[in-house]
Amino acid sequence: MLFTFSSCEEDPAPVFGCTDVNAVNYNSEAEDDDGSCTYQLLSELLPMHTWYVDSATAEFMG
Repeated sequence: MLFTFSSCEEDPAPVFGCTDVNAVNYNSEAEDDDGSCTYQLLSELLPMHTWYVDSATAEFMG
């Protein structure tokens, strides 16, 4: 005896969006990343009076 069950309902389409929790436009409902993630610029994160130094070289005499 063989039983076959099928459903008339279609599988829901996957939800595309940004899946990176660090992105500005993170979508918690997205299942598939679509490459649309955007990020806040470092200059927007730092206060105006703060200096960001990527690298520095110093020479001391003494």
